Amino acid sequence: MERVLICCSEPDRGRAEWFRKVVCEKAGVDWEQTSVCVLDGGMRGKDASDEAMRGRERLDGEGYVNALLDAAGDAALVLIVVTQHFLKSYGCMVGTGVIWGVNPYVHLMFMEDIQADWIEGTVFSGMQGSWLCDPKFAGNIYQCLKTAQVKMKGAPLPFVLEVKGFAGQVTREEEGKNRVIKPDEDGYYSVWIEAVRKVPVPFRCYKIRGRLELPGIFTEDETHWIFFKGGVYEDLMPGQHVRIRVGKTERRKYQDIGFARNLYPDELYLLNG
Repeated sequence: MERVLICCSEPDRGRAEWFRKVVCEKAGVDWEQTSVCVLDGGMRGKDASDEAMRGRERLDGEGYVNALLDAAGDAALVLIVVTQHFLKSYGCMVGTGVIWGVNPYVHLMFMEDIQADWIEGTVFSGMQGSWLCDPKFAGNIYQCLKTAQVKMKGAPLPFVLEVKGFAGQVTREEEGKNRVIKPDEDGYYSVWIEAVRKVPVPFRCYKIRGRLELPGIFTEDETHWIFFKGGVYEDLMPGQHVRIRVGKTERRKYQDIGFARNLYPDELYLLNG
């Protein structure tokens, strides 16, 4: 039992995959001894496959639980990427309970400003955890790998430095999310695409980093999303920089993302590839 299982929610798959790469390349853990499990979407790795997860009829169905039991029970250490997406996901909470039932070697990696009292009385109670904003975060994770007797060929310093660099990047991104974006003198906004939201065909929906400063509108409890019909503008992806002129907006409440404001552009131009 030297395997490392890294669990996350679907929107955080990229962070989990990045962390797997660092565990292997910097700490020197064999790639075949690691895997990523998306608790509300599927699995990636040697011993668990998406095919096994797609066959489930319910998130807590027998096929899902058995696949997760096999993956978690065989792991020396389970690292869980915890974000607000994760805490709001029924599949993630069910999956965490399954893991905790078969493997006591679980460590929570809090990637956002999540208060400790938010998890009191939840399935996370009693689990050990580290916060990304803590300067000791990288060292704590390396020590978890060592304590779990995971075979590592790398020295601690490269791993710690890489994770600390990532922590700084995430902090800057979080600060950017709260930024209020002002229009230029011509009424255009320059924004970064942060996420893609699945919506009915033929529409497209993209979350922007930060919020627009809109005339007569100021609300801190909402996220802003560019919304348009496919074919009117080219499809976008996270990391792209666009310039938009907004025609109208609409504030709505969704079960999964809370209050959101749809931004319906009159013009949209891609500023990078």
